[in-house]
Amino acid sequence: MADRTKQQLKVYQDDELIAISDVGKTSVHADLPEGDYPAGTFKESFYDTEDKTESNKVDVPSALTLHFPGTPQVSLEAGDGKVTATYAKIAGATGYEIWEKKASEDWPTTPFKTVDDDTLSVDVTGLTNGTEYTVAVVAVNAYGKSDIEGEGASGHVTPMAPTVDVTGVTLTTDTPLNLKVGDTHQISANIEPDDATDKALTYDSADDTLATVDDKGNIAAVKDGEVDVVVASHADPTKKATLHLVISAAS
Repeated sequence: MADRTKQQLKVYQDDELIAISDVGKTSVHADLPEGDYPAGTFKESFYDTEDKTESNKVDVPSALTLHFPGTPQVSLEAGDGKVTATYAKIAGATGYEIWEKKASEDWPTTPFKTVDDDTLSVDVTGLTNGTEYTVAVVAVNAYGKSDIEGEGASGHVTPMAPTVDVTGVTLTTDTPLNLKVGDTHQISANIEPDDATDKALTYDSADDTLATVDDKGNIAAVKDGEVDVVVASHADPTKKATLHLVISAAS
């Protein structure tokens, strides 16, 4: 009897070597297209590594059917430094691979995470806010994997910090404000809350013939009279405060 510990198993398809085992092993792995492979499609032989001889090729008697899993349809939701990938269960899948990359780069060599077939939502974390990413889900079973480039398998998304809305504008300049013609004054006002995403303000004089105001809140008193200056949130102009000016003639 041949000493299998010194032999390699070789598998052929149409006389082309498609797989070879490690020495002493009697099983091999081969990547094959999806489909049906009737008995006799493959032939096997044993190669003796000691005397450099190979046995005759014989038919592999078993038929083989390979059914790769279908392509997951992924839905992506951006978060703060993360993306949540959600997908429906794929029949025949035994697990899923979650892949991520910057949109401008190539896919890495390993997935971000591998999960079991009952996990249908995964947070991809550690991402940079404001950077566009591509996230994909690949279904896996014993025969292979779905196509990472398959339709619906991936999407583009940009994680962002949550927006904090403006709730109000508060003047710290006293109102009414008394000025004389020729005076200048810079308005002081605060956006609420302190951590609002957009803290920019706009300024508008109701009558530029009495007082002007620039985009920095600098007032110039032009003529005696009374006039309002509206200080509003850039993000939400409905959030505003009004500074009333009382301008008297220069003495």
